Amino acid sequence: EEPWIAARNAAVLTLLYGSGLRISEALGLTGADLASEADAVLRVTGKGGKTRLVPVLPVALRAVAEYRRLCPFHIEPKGLLFRGARGGPLNPAIVQREMA
Repeated sequence: EEPWIAARNAAVLTLLYGSGLRISEALGLTGADLASEADAVLRVTGKGGKTRLVPVLPVALRAVAEYRRLCPFHIEPKGLLFRGARGGPLNPAIVQREMA
């Protein structure tokens, strides 16, 4: 497994467990979300279009920063934060498999 993929998986799982995000919410984050380690709160839109504020633990912020550092793809502010191996959207099934 490539280092950036391991870092991506660690970042996603840390966000899921540390912030209580749903997989769809985590995979819907954009490059503008968690752009720096100062972003301790996320505004996410979940089921039914409800928006809520979610605190982000420092360990999750560090994991996302490490993923961004290693990711070979340019992450646009409006583009998806988490990428698949070829640069497209990350498939939820991959996250589910990592959790198993």
